[in-house]
Amino acid sequence: MYSPVDFCDERHVSEIKDAIGKRTANFNGHYILLRIKEWSPSEYYGDSVVAIDTESGIAYPMPFDYYTGEVNMKDSKILKTPKLTFFAGSSKICIDGSILVYRATTNGHFCFDFDGHRFSGFHTAYMN
Repeated sequence: MYSPVDFCDERHVSEIKDAIGKRTANFNGHYILLRIKEWSPSEYYGDSVVAIDTESGIAYPMPFDYYTGEVNMKDSKILKTPKLTFFAGSSKICIDGSILVYRATTNGHFCFDFDGHRFSGFHTAYMN
């Protein structure tokens, strides 16, 4: 409700459907972990992330608006490239960089676990 990202708009739905049709599972058994570019130009990182169930087609957005590289809070410049880490046989996703949650940016190392329906781990305002 508060996110600037609408995962049900035409662009997001199209990217999710395209991933289901063209990609194979790369996360937690039968899920596709998909990064969706939220901002342009390309020098600005800002990707949202969804876990797509390849069996049902349901997409589960991660509990943040987008992630980016570590941000200098004084001038909002990105200091380094973000790092997203996950594995096909694991339910854990980690991000080194910054996440934006409800208009607040936080730098750090964030790890989430996905149980097939919801995310746990680093707690964000979208997990209430």
